Amino acid sequence: MIQRNNWKRVIVYLTIIILFTFIINGCARWPDDPNGGNGIEQKLLTIRVDINSTGVIDTNNGYYYIVFDTNENALSPPDDNIDDWEDDYYYIRLDEYGFYFGEVGTTQEEYIGNIPSTDNYFQITVNFDKLGDPEKVFMNVITTDRNDEAYDYMNDASSLTISDTDFVPYNNIVSDFQQDSLGGVNFDIAQATVTILVP
Repeated sequence: MIQRNNWKRVIVYLTIIILFTFIINGCARWPDDPNGGNGIEQKLLTIRVDINSTGVIDTNNGYYYIVFDTNENALSPPDDNIDDWEDDYYYIRLDEYGFYFGEVGTTQEEYIGNIPSTDNYFQITVNFDKLGDPEKVFMNVITTDRNDEAYDYMNDASSLTISDTDFVPYNNIVSDFQQDSLGGVNFDIAQATVTILVP
């Protein structure tokens, strides 16, 4: 039978072992992943864009953009005219090669995903760190021809605004007018769904 003093030693040794294990392994970490986990807990922004139900994603004849204004002084969503986009806007472009992430005013773009295999919607996830980890995000969804002339855009882009990125989980679905695309049904935005998650 173990005496009382021996029990105290066992408890002390177990406590030391547990503390040592925590020190060696650190706090809970998220695994590295293609969405930007990088081993630590990070917020992810997922955007799904649905086009007209009779259309298909057509990257051979145009582009699909999601544009973000994360400036703390911003008052409204980015314009549908790409020439009017301001430096420091971030954007995601879906073209015939896949998804690219860039910043207006720079020449570098980062490849972030393949062309979707779906018919009439696409979805992409980005880490909030790529957007500068903002508190507020204005955005717009735009379809264009291959010269970046707008076919369609969200008529009520203000409804896509994320007022507080710390409010997670977050989900917002915004519908757009149908049959208003200059490029036909393949570029006719029907709906955008914005989700914030901490995996």
